[in-house]
Amino acid sequence: GALCYRVTPELYLGYARGQFGNPAGPVRDRAYDYQDPGTHVEGVTYLSGRWTVSAEFARAEAPGAAISLRYMAKDVNLVLAPPDGAAVRAELSFGPGQRPGDDAKVIEDGRALVTIDEPRMYKLVANDSVTAGSLELRVQDAGLGAFAFTFGSCVVE
Repeated sequence: GALCYRVTPELYLGYARGQFGNPAGPVRDRAYDYQDPGTHVEGVTYLSGRWTVSAEFARAEAPGAAISLRYMAKDVNLVLAPPDGAAVRAELSFGPGQRPGDDAKVIEDGRALVTIDEPRMYKLVANDSVTAGSLELRVQDAGLGAFAFTFGSCVVE
C-alpha cells in the first residue's frame, strides 16, 4: 500500500564520495573555514564555518559550523556521531511546511534542537508526503561528526 517516488539520492559528507557545493570544494584532512555561497541546488551539501573533511565524514571544529542542503523527500535522516564520551547539540532550521523528525525537538516554527548522544542515524525531517525542502543543521558544540544523509521516498496511501 505504499507509493514510492524518486527522491534526492544519498549524500555523503566525506571527500571520497561527497558532493559539495562550496566553491573551494572539500579541503582534505585539515580544519578549514568554509563559506556558504548562499545559492543551493538539490542533491549537494554546503558547509559553512570550521570543518575537517576526511574521506568518510566531516567533523565540526567549532560551534556555529553548519551543513545546508536542498532536497526532494518525505523524510531526511543523517548519520551523526558525537565526540567520544560527550553529547553535542545542533539546531535544525527548515523551510515552511516541513515537519521535524522524531529526533528533533521543536523550539519555534521552523527551528528544532537535536541532541546527538551516540553514533547512529537521526531522523531530522518527517514530512507528510514527498516534497521539495531545505534544511540547515548548525552545531552548538564542536566535535560533531556527520557521515551521510538518506532520504525517504515512500508514502502509505
